[in-house]
Amino acid sequence: MDKKFQTEQENFWAGTFGDDYISRNDGKYIISSNIALFSKILETDHIKEARTFFDVEPSDYWLTHYHFSIVSERKSKAVGKRSTDIILINTAIPTLFAYGKYTKRQEYCERALRWLVEIAPEKNSIVKLFHQLGIAVNNAGDTQALIQLRRDYCDLKKCLYCRIGFRVIGNS
Repeated sequence: MDKKFQTEQENFWAGTFGDDYISRNDGKYIISSNIALFSKILETDHIKEARTFFDVEPSDYWLTHYHFSIVSERKSKAVGKRSTDIILINTAIPTLFAYGKYTKRQEYCERALRWLVEIAPEKNSIVKLFHQLGIAVNNAGDTQALIQLRRDYCDLKKCLYCRIGFRVIGNS
């Protein structure tokens, strides 16, 4: 992957972060466990269509339960858009990116990165913390990058090695 990417985020994923992500998620089982779904993901170019792959209805049991052993009124339930996006962000997109790197198919890597940019930012405590520090969060790619920064710098107390941590400490 010698291509020059257009954004810092693309460079970030195409570099060691992408390689580390692949090594953490390595294994033949990840790709072979659901060939049909994976084939659909490879074939679609649009995130909106990829979301439809996760439009599933629960089994009859869950139509009348919210918790184990507690019967509730029968109600149709479906996976919401935010939940679908979380599944895409944490499973389908990294697998698509890893497969692209593994097979040297640049178009899969670019599609994975584009999908991250097209998905709204995640809402979680880590993202909220960075937002409070004035860090712009525009999409799911940004939130994934911030989660990685937290794990690789904040959690390891390597503030001075991080531009954000250095700035925060410098402003204290």
